[in-house]
Amino acid sequence: MPRGKKKKKEEPKIEKIPRLTEYKGWKAGDRCYAVFAGDTKPSLCDVLHFHPDDSIAPAVSVTDVVSGKYRVVPLKTISDTQKEAKSLKIKWDKYFKSWKKKREKEEKLARQANSSSPEDLNSNNKKRKSKAD
Repeated sequence: MPRGKKKKKEEPKIEKIPRLTEYKGWKAGDRCYAVFAGDTKPSLCDVLHFHPDDSIAPAVSVTDVVSGKYRVVPLKTISDTQKEAKSLKIKWDKYFKSWKKKREKEEKLARQANSSSPEDLNSNNKKRKSKAD
């Protein structure tokens, strides 16, 4: 006996996220040079889209023309020339180190503020007194 026709399952529709394709003079499809994290040589890249609300600094999604890798780099580090890209990477590294130190200080202060509530101080004092007795 022949089989009945199979009904096609409807695939759930995925909403596409609107991408920002122009930002600060750069457009999607532009060619630029960028030095990726851990590299020392600038790579030729194609701009895909932008992330202006990134947690550290505005960023841009690019694909490396030679290797085809998809990467996200800070907008501050892309340029039209290799030489400029290399110098921008040095400036970015300095900025990132200072940002990281600032963030660590803020986290440390937040941890201290959370752990130094009056209830914790009273319980710590009781523990110290019981150890002394």
